[in-house]
Amino acid sequence: MRENFDHLLGAPPRVRTLAKSLRGSLPGQRGQRLMWPRDLSSDRFNRPPGDARLAAVLILLYEHEGRICFPLQRRKEVIGDPHGGQISLPGGSREGNERVEATALREAQEELGIDPDRVRVLGRLSRLWIPVSHFKVRPVVAWTDSEPAYRLDPKEVEQLILCSLEELENPKRMVSFARKIRGRSRRVPAWRLDDGYLWGATAMILAELISIVRAAEGLPSLLLPPD
Repeated sequence: MRENFDHLLGAPPRVRTLAKSLRGSLPGQRGQRLMWPRDLSSDRFNRPPGDARLAAVLILLYEHEGRICFPLQRRKEVIGDPHGGQISLPGGSREGNERVEATALREAQEELGIDPDRVRVLGRLSRLWIPVSHFKVRPVVAWTDSEPAYRLDPKEVEQLILCSLEELENPKRMVSFARKIRGRSRRVPAWRLDDGYLWGATAMILAELISIVRAAEGLPSLLLPPD
């Protein structure tokens, strides 16, 4: 694992700009809120209780067919897993006193077979508390020079889904739909991917990433279309 590269040889300008931006202040809630469920307050996701479990996820960027892509996964349906069947980033809970980066890379290796020695860590995004699973998650952003040789863990991963920054910036991909949350029907923002809807905590995390990328390039913030 190689961290804190000042110059990312071979990386596109967008990735180099992102790496610099991640060393500054993060937008946090301002970036995440694009994908918050409607009528839920920020406290819902940013004031975790003291006993919240620590976890990390990995956003691994690389070039693929002229786009900046990263792997997502559809989780296996498992009894007791509130996120079963959903599209998510690779990641999981911390073991011992691991650093956030070590947790994210270990989980990505276990779930998708990503080789941590080929990964360059760019930085972290803001913490996000996920009430339904009681996790306090810290996203890690990284870069690799080539597409990983994926090996899916059949016990945890149902499907590999490749997504791109460009897809998330496409307003035609941005929608909202009704979903029952804690017994109430709410309008939930989402990205409509070719393989399903990307919503919830993963969408909030990626919304902050996109907000950082676009702000660094002087582009306007994304806005959900009206219902």
